[in-house]
Amino acid sequence: MKQLLLFLFFSMAIYAHAQSPESFLDNSVKLQTYPVVLKDKVGFFNADIINVALAVNLGNPYNDTQIAGTYILKDKNRTTLFNNMQDLYSSPEFREALSAKIKTYEDAVPLSSFFRTLNNGLSFGYYFNIGNKWYFTTSDGGFFGADGFVLTCSGNGTIENIEMQYDIKFEMPEEAKRNEDASYTDLSDFSISAEDKELVLQELKKKADYSFTTSPAPEYKLGKLEMLTGELTVSEKYDDMESTGTYPFLIIKNGEEYIPVQDKSYLLENELYRNAVKSEFALKTDADAMKFRAFLNKFMDADAEVKSHKKVAGDVWFFANTTSFEDTLGVLLLTDKKGQIKAFAPNSKNTKKDILSLKMQDPDFKVDYEFKLAYPSKTEIETTEDKKIEVEISFNEDFVNASDAWIATMANSKPVGMNVSTDGLNSPFGDQIPASYLGKGVHTVEYLLMKPGDDYENPLSKITLIITIK
Repeated sequence: MKQLLLFLFFSMAIYAHAQSPESFLDNSVKLQTYPVVLKDKVGFFNADIINVALAVNLGNPYNDTQIAGTYILKDKNRTTLFNNMQDLYSSPEFREALSAKIKTYEDAVPLSSFFRTLNNGLSFGYYFNIGNKWYFTTSDGGFFGADGFVLTCSGNGTIENIEMQYDIKFEMPEEAKRNEDASYTDLSDFSISAEDKELVLQELKKKADYSFTTSPAPEYKLGKLEMLTGELTVSEKYDDMESTGTYPFLIIKNGEEYIPVQDKSYLLENELYRNAVKSEFALKTDADAMKFRAFLNKFMDADAEVKSHKKVAGDVWFFANTTSFEDTLGVLLLTDKKGQIKAFAPNSKNTKKDILSLKMQDPDFKVDYEFKLAYPSKTEIETTEDKKIEVEISFNEDFVNASDAWIATMANSKPVGMNVSTDGLNSPFGDQIPASYLGKGVHTVEYLLMKPGDDYENPLSKITLIITIK
């Protein structure tokens, strides 16, 4: 009896801590802050501008789904909320916070940077003066005009009015400047106060209602992994109007773990699901391939004229699905001698590069980038400031390009150059270092073979030169 009660106690405890997929998703909704302008970084603007969003990740590896959002303008006296940046631009609070004066083009330089920060569309625009107005535009105008900020100023440069205008027609003066020199400030370490969070949450709840629903999706079940379809429904309120939007997605259920996936085409990108595929299927015969083809049909809308499969490059299979321009795209699979799947790559081409890239996923596959210093013969070099240092590096083109690798040049631990190409790198790679650039003293110059990205701490390979300039 004691054992039975103990079992019931543990069963109830597990049940009590079990989380439904809806509650998991609801708990995943977060308030996210994206500072736009901070007053302690801009000397002429006396307020913070922060974009705040209620968002959840539904399996997109790059973007969260925004449920509702608002903009905060916070000065020393108050926190004011706005539906969008256009409302914020035209508000008296925005105007009061801007304490700059503008009479000359020199005065306009920091404002150009400021307005570019507010609206990335100004990145390649211009700023100029016509009469008592200063323009900060998205382009040079042309036939369609331009969008931009228009500032009306008094004779002493005081800003009397600010407007964000669209399709502005103007004749740009010769002295107009391009705002390409604007700079950005790192604001990533900023967060709003608990008081402001509560204020924003209350406002966002007035603007939007949301709910999650889920249901079983047995067609995608694989081994121990269960599948669910999910849907986020958001109802937004604008004055007397209301609109409803739905966002479908999938969920991998692994025991009590829930993993959102954007849609069916992303399932094969998920490592957990990929491992289940490897355990579930083996490919040795054409019948095995047909079975796997039927499985792929659940995820991919293959073109009937293209859909096919064949064994290529020994233990590699290619399942063709679609064409893109002159390329045939599909799924590449690497198997062992018994037909067990060791690696696979969706959205691949049946090319030497893609096949080699697939084989490189196998931890037992030997990879040597052969990233070597061909010239000079020594890694310690002495020279004078009037000379140039010739460098030549050789490497295995096949492995390097199958990794989509690139070469970074570092001088005294700072990146100073790169060799990258969408068509692939060619060996050898030649470089020329002016000694005068380094200056007198002892310097470390490194050539890093890089994985895609900028992880300089963990290159695929590295060559280090110690250069003494006399």
